[in-house]
Amino acid sequence: MTGGADGVAEPGPRYVLLEHLTLPRRSRDSASNAAEARHWDLIVYDRPGAVGRTWRLDRNPLDPHERRLPDAQPIVAHRSIYWHYEGELTRDRGVVRRIARGTLREEAPAQSAEQILDAIRRSTPSR
Repeated sequence: MTGGADGVAEPGPRYVLLEHLTLPRRSRDSASNAAEARHWDLIVYDRPGAVGRTWRLDRNPLDPHERRLPDAQPIVAHRSIYWHYEGELTRDRGVVRRIARGTLREEAPAQSAEQILDAIRRSTPSR
């Protein structure tokens, strides 16, 4: 079995879930030094090298104590580098940490964030 340029051999749309910690900005204004903010990014790459459809999630979709799916807000598409990348982001945008990634194996491709998250939850052993 041969993989693509990034070594992934499995066909189908790929997803990555990132925990995104936004660090407080350094400023004299105490209001802008509020506590760090956390959200999660769901990115789906429909084909290798393409930008990924991306949603901002208000909570961890893999939290075993949470039954409801998180609220998902579409945001700007993310580059394919986030399939591999973990660490600090440029321009003081915070830090990302990968919490899951894989290939969607649905017969009918999921289009909404809710459908994708449901498929991910069903394929995650800890759920």
